[in-house]
Amino acid sequence: MDNQQAKPIELSWLAGLTDGEGTIGLYRYMNGKHLVLKPRFQICTTSPRLVKRVLEIVEPLGCNLYVSQAEQRPNWKERYTIVSTKHAGCEKILSLLSPFLVEKKPQAELLLSFLKSRKEAKYGDGYSNNELATVEALKQTNFRGINFPRLGESSEAIRAELQEAIL
Repeated sequence: MDNQQAKPIELSWLAGLTDGEGTIGLYRYMNGKHLVLKPRFQICTTSPRLVKRVLEIVEPLGCNLYVSQAEQRPNWKERYTIVSTKHAGCEKILSLLSPFLVEKKPQAELLLSFLKSRKEAKYGDGYSNNELATVEALKQTNFRGINFPRLGESSEAIRAELQEAIL
């Protein structure tokens, strides 16, 4: 089933969804005394139709994603999370989406670099200094420290602030 190919328009649509509603990162936790870094590709949505469409695109490609549903809160829409935390799954989906990503492209490239490095490492090897530096760089790309202008400011002021944030 891995020989199937998605159309570029489907991958670009999925990349746009990922840019807007997705998360690409590494999650850390301690397993006893050992640091564990787990890749994560995730899209959150309240639309069952979007979940269905994402799965229609990625499942024939061999990108197995897990879908979970958050506990329903009163007066809230149902929320779905589409996720991969497996090295192979993250590598496959990010390799396909990377050419089409805009906002999440740096995160995708960093995570792909980390995954490639881990693929070359021997079982039981700790994380190299280069891998740990990649983790820090990925953490910085996901940092939400941009202060956007307040409501009521002109379009020009908002555009200038955004341009500064992008540089």
